[in-house]
Amino acid sequence: MPVRVFNALNLSGKCPVTIKDGRSLLKTINFKKYNSDSEIKRGNQILSCKDIWFRYEKKSKDILKNCRLSLNEGELYALLGENGSGKSTLLNVINGSLKPYRGRINCQKRIAYLPQNPKNVFVKDSLKADFELVNNSYKELIEEFELSDYLNTHPYDLSGGELQRAAICKILLTEPDILLLDEPTKGLDTYAKNKLGAFLKKLTDKGISVLLVTHDVEFAAVFADRCGLLFDGEITSENECRKFFLNNTFYTTSAAKMSRGIIKNAVTTEDIIRSIDG
Repeated sequence: MPVRVFNALNLSGKCPVTIKDGRSLLKTINFKKYNSDSEIKRGNQILSCKDIWFRYEKKSKDILKNCRLSLNEGELYALLGENGSGKSTLLNVINGSLKPYRGRINCQKRIAYLPQNPKNVFVKDSLKADFELVNNSYKELIEEFELSDYLNTHPYDLSGGELQRAAICKILLTEPDILLLDEPTKGLDTYAKNKLGAFLKKLTDKGISVLLVTHDVEFAAVFADRCGLLFDGEITSENECRKFFLNNTFYTTSAAKMSRGIIKNAVTTEDIIRSIDG
């Protein structure tokens, strides 16, 4: 990330590599005050999880403990946390695959779920055959997802980014109101991540809500409207995306670590670049 800032601003001298070097560089540069007044999307609440408790076996430890979460219409919510914190379990409780022994899920909307491995949603030898299993009215959607040239392709022959888009396209054919995505950026390069993020924002602009589980804090910082941190089975921190990363020290972006105390409110590389060159 410090290298990207250095190159984007056409700076001279030694290129910084570490966050520490990047901070030293920023302290030598004049920058403009950067402010962003982003707010939580205040659409109608369409999903709520209240006091959810879940364990896989009667005598095993609780995976979810008094967990609470809400999702608004047209919102992209990113759920972060370490492995084993219960993120994927929560998605499966919400989609009905798992049943909590205490608590309640309130949702009257259609839900579609995409697991970590997008290959798991395909059962046919071509995208066309898979799509037709769900809905014959797929032409407009595949054009929007730039998949028209791959209809006769076996899903397993697609690249990571293409496969992810194809999987999302297939579950969208069920016409859901809510998308649940488990680690959707796993294995994707920067270009593919940005394409995916842009697609997801198009969906939220149309009123579809997205709840995604991710370890990718940089992706969440750019595309999420709201973020939550799941720790030891419950959400311990939640806020509008920018405030979430500014208020966290460990679960935050490289840009926030690099600019903290130097550039106010910067959480992405783009924030740092805009604050310097306007």
